[in-house]
Amino acid sequence: MTEFSAFPDDTVSLGDDALGRETLVDRIVQALDAARNNKQSSVLGLIGPWGVR
Repeated sequence: MTEFSAFPDDTVSLGDDALGRETLVDRIVQALDAARNNKQSSVLGLIGPWGVR
């Protein structure tokens, strides 16, 4: 039997950014890289409205 998932966690291919979040994701990745390279402890927060608009 196939498992049903209403919200699949499939990867997307480049150019498949239906929500236009590429710039946001790039900035988050830069922040994560900077935190990883920091020798001190780091805390990152993501604040904002959730959901698709």
